[in-house]
Amino acid sequence: AYFSAWNAHDGAAVARAFAPGGTYADPTTAGPIAGAAVGRVVTSLCVAFPDLEFERTAVIGEGERDDQG
Repeated sequence: AYFSAWNAHDGAAVARAFAPGGTYADPTTAGPIAGAAVGRVVTSLCVAFPDLEFERTAVIGEGERDDQG
């Protein structure tokens, strides 16, 4: 759901993909952000980079995961 929302340029959907209390940070943020602020940053990035798209090529990690997103 997270990458699908990014690729749809849907900031609100990206924000909804976070667990309660989850945060996001990248070089354009002043530090970790949460909630609706995540959606606003995603929307701004998608306006600045209209061709922005993510492609998942591998999942790396430990423990359980949800392969439906």
